[in-house]
Amino acid sequence: YAKSYEEALLKMYNPQTDSEALKANPDDFESLRGGYPLRREEVGYKVVIENISLFT
Repeated sequence: YAKSYEEALLKMYNPQTDSEALKANPDDFESLRGGYPLRREEVGYKVVIENISLFT
């Protein structure tokens, strides 16, 4: 669950995680690149806003 659309996007994929892993282990670039977990595009998710009255 997320409190905002932006937070939902970061739960789908947070590039900071990849950045930190690469910075911590730059020599592991090839294995990090080859071992990415499956990630779906934004259109592969359904985002539901529960408190729609907050946005209208």
